Amino acid sequence: MVDKSWKLILVGKESSMILNTVTPNVTVLDEMSPEKLEEKAYSQSHFGLVLKVSQYYEFGSTSKFSSYLHAGLPVAVPEEYVYLSKLVKKYGVGIVLKIEGMLLINLRY
Repeated sequence: MVDKSWKLILVGKESSMILNTVTPNVTVLDEMSPEKLEEKAYSQSHFGLVLKVSQYYEFGSTSKFSSYLHAGLPVAVPEEYVYLSKLVKKYGVGIVLKIEGMLLINLRY
């Protein structure tokens, strides 16, 4: 039996590679304009998750982070993303995730 109390929306050209099977709780959307993101994803969301594989995020930011904030969503970021973690804590705009043994897999082939 599937727990329908949660829903995950993945957006982007590589999102479909995350799923091996389709589940009723997961919606995969292609890349789209910011206006469409608001309509199709952000309006149904309670928070934005920044979890992309890149060492860049240890010291930099991502447009997704600012996009979530612009949409009024709190942001969840791993503590390993040092710069974003500092912003979240300083301005109180979300939560910092401590993930023990965090495994990041590069999904680009």
